[in-house]
Amino acid sequence: MISEYIGSTKLGAAIQFVEPAAMGLPDDSDDTVSICARLGSADAPVDAGWFVHQVRSTPGGSEMRSRFWMGGPHIAVRKAPEVASKAVRPIASKLIGVSESTARNLLVYCAQEMNHLAGFLADLWESFGDE
Repeated sequence: MISEYIGSTKLGAAIQFVEPAAMGLPDDSDDTVSICARLGSADAPVDAGWFVHQVRSTPGGSEMRSRFWMGGPHIAVRKAPEVASKAVRPIASKLIGVSESTARNLLVYCAQEMNHLAGFLADLWESFGDE
């Protein structure tokens, strides 16, 4: 469970990390790593979408790309038959309300979070990476 500000709204969410293969992506390699997850409600057993942060080597260091698939067909009831998800989608879609401003807020959030992490992850890896 996480609690994060996306835009000016504080959201509680559940993140379940999954293998890249669950999203149809190749296994990680020496040059590319994909961090993949299901994103859902912290209060109800409903997932609202998927995301992937793909980090790849570049001549000058590394580059990260983030992709989000939210709402509509990506809404699912956790650990329930597909028929339950189909029944919940219309209601959940209205409640979630994925919009252009939501997408913009996620873009800003990712840029801020990754900029923050870039400030200390290399040192953390240098200290503990072999453990």
